[in-house]
Amino acid sequence: MTSAQPTAPGVASGRLVCLDIDGTIADSNGTVSGAVATAIRELSDRGTHIVLATGRSLVATVPVFDQLDIDGYAVCSNGALTARVTGPSRRADVIEVVTFDSAALLGRLGALIPDASVAVEGSWLGFRVNREFPPGDLMGPSEVVGWARLATLDAIRVTIRAANGVAEELMTLLRELGVHSAGYDVLGRGWVDITPPGVSKATALENVRRLLGVEAEATYACGDQLNDMEMLSWAAHSVAMGGSPPGLQAVAGRVGGSVEDDGVLALLGPLLDDSRSPGDAACGAR
Repeated sequence: MTSAQPTAPGVASGRLVCLDIDGTIADSNGTVSGAVATAIRELSDRGTHIVLATGRSLVATVPVFDQLDIDGYAVCSNGALTARVTGPSRRADVIEVVTFDSAALLGRLGALIPDASVAVEGSWLGFRVNREFPPGDLMGPSEVVGWARLATLDAIRVTIRAANGVAEELMTLLRELGVHSAGYDVLGRGWVDITPPGVSKATALENVRRLLGVEAEATYACGDQLNDMEMLSWAAHSVAMGGSPPGLQAVAGRVGGSVEDDGVLALLGPLLDDSRSPGDAACGAR
């Protein structure tokens, strides 16, 4: 496994608001409502640090900063890549990348499930695949290279799409192979994602918190899927979206509405009240 060098803690500063994208601030079309975009923008303008923490690749995350018209941090690929996104051109400067050697795993999978579609995401900020994925699925540029080439690459993430569209069978096979860092794709595309062992949104967010010098009690998070569980457990104040899995709701400070109802405002709204300090905001403190 490789990663960037750890960053020294900064001087204590402000609040850190960490938001999942799909199903949390953005609907199934990838659109952020006007009310949610305005709230995020106002918080950013008032000095709150905004992090978009997502399973998306960096390439697919940057346009959301454009929708919001803010600078901020991007924790992508479920924690394997962190970047700072700034300026009108939405320049993305990578801060940290965590990779793992997927050669042995891909070699075994190629023998066991040769009909599966596999994508390796790497620090080149795109995907290399053994065959074409359906248009739009990977949300980023891809290149077909075949099984043998895939097994030579250091991976930020490996995505496996079941030939029969049943992700549960893939999860069972991966557990039998000793892979415990896999999770279902949150958009329901019948695949699983494998990330570097020990990496989650929470591990990357803790590094961002230390970099910015934000106090642990001034951390806020909102998400809607099981890949947000570590993030909501890590944050001092957390909201699970309405309709999210029961396991996620169990670790959250409170449950908000659905994305269609702008449920994330249950977290953002109280923070916009200047009369409250970060520690007093009623955002689901545990």
